[in-house]
Amino acid sequence: MKKFFEFVVAFGGVIALFFGAHTYLMGELEDLVKEKLQPYQKLLIAQTMYNEDVAIRAYEYALTGLEKQEVEGDLIAAVVNPFLEAISNSDMPYMYEHHTNRLSKLVGVKFPLDYDNARSLGWIYLYTDKNDKAQEYFNKSISLYKQAGLLENASDAYRGLQFSFLASGNLIEAINANEKMWSINYDEYYNPQATVWLDHNNISWMKQLYKLYPDMEKNYLGLISYLNVVYELSPKIKSKPIDTMLVEKILAGDYSLNKVINSDS
Repeated sequence: MKKFFEFVVAFGGVIALFFGAHTYLMGELEDLVKEKLQPYQKLLIAQTMYNEDVAIRAYEYALTGLEKQEVEGDLIAAVVNPFLEAISNSDMPYMYEHHTNRLSKLVGVKFPLDYDNARSLGWIYLYTDKNDKAQEYFNKSISLYKQAGLLENASDAYRGLQFSFLASGNLIEAINANEKMWSINYDEYYNPQATVWLDHNNISWMKQLYKLYPDMEKNYLGLISYLNVVYELSPKIKSKPIDTMLVEKILAGDYSLNKVINSDS
């Protein structure tokens, strides 16, 4: 009976040890899974953020976690590309110069330079008083768009190049970049009329550039003058009261106004 009792005690100890080890291992496994998943969770959170500064902190956490896991370059690129874009869209990119330095060392080493991260670097360097590097990366972005057969998507890179040339006082090259910008994407805010109508004095990022580059505002006004003269652009239209008599004519089927417009065109 004594031996049987000792056997039961020993067996119970083994069972307790087994369950204890199982609980410990499950806890360790849970922590491991949590640690592995957290960078991806932060990446998903960052991509839903409208506040660039909050997104930047989430991208930093995600990148640090993925680097610890020594993941492949494609996964690193999935964080670095939107990370750079968030910095370029920030109101204060100079505050993130340490991040820019870190990310630029990964581009071309962990994964190839592409048109998106080159364009983002161009804007970041333009905003941080590194105009020579800005021109370099805007040109690289445009070249990579061409190589990929996606030049129709390069408008923003040409726009950045335009501002870069305005900052350096090269009005002819700025006009050239402007014309290439709207020739491939006229329908958005890139066309000459939109450039002339742009209320640049009330746009925070443009005011920031004017402070960095003292002659840039004068050069931008020169660009507007050139576009106005060459393309005979109309001034910005103002709102007018609804012409109810004209509406009534149209509702009655009188489309003669369309004939006048078509004959003028």
